[in-house]
Amino acid sequence: MDNVTNISAARLHIVTGPLTAPEVQADAYDPLPVGGVDAFGCDFTADSGSAVIASTTWTASLDPGSTGASDPDPQSRILGSWAAEKVDVRSTIDGTISTISGQFSIAMIGNFPESAVGGTYRLVASASLTDTRVLVAVTDVLCVAGWIKSDA
Repeated sequence: MDNVTNISAARLHIVTGPLTAPEVQADAYDPLPVGGVDAFGCDFTADSGSAVIASTTWTASLDPGSTGASDPDPQSRILGSWAAEKVDVRSTIDGTISTISGQFSIAMIGNFPESAVGGTYRLVASASLTDTRVLVAVTDVLCVAGWIKSDA
C-alpha cells in the first residue's frame, strides 16, 4: 500500500502479546472531545508473523458509567476503517513524525454527540489475516467536553 496514514502516537496501540487469548485488552486511548475526529490504530505486527491484514473492522458501543451519557447510535462513530502497512506516527512530545512499517488496523473515529460526555466508548478492532487467523484488540476512549486544537 503506497498511502501512508498519519496518526498520533497517543492514538496507536502496539499489540505485543503473542496470541495469549482470543482478544487483547489494550490501554485506553487519550480522550476525544465532542465533535472531534481522529485516526485510531492497533499495531498487530507482533502477532501477524508472515501474514498480512486482508480486512479489518471496528465496532463501537457506549458505556455511560454513572454519568448518564447516551448515544443512540455509537457504531456510527466509526467513520471508516482500513488496513495499513505504513503509518506516519506523530510524537505527542515534540510533533516529529516517524514512518513505521507493519500490520496496522486503522479507523477514523469521532463526531461524538454532546449527550455522550463522560461516557466511555468501547472500541473493538478485528483484523482478518491472510492465513485465516483473526486478531482482536479491545480498548476504550472517553468522550469529553471541549475541543482539542488540531496539531496537523
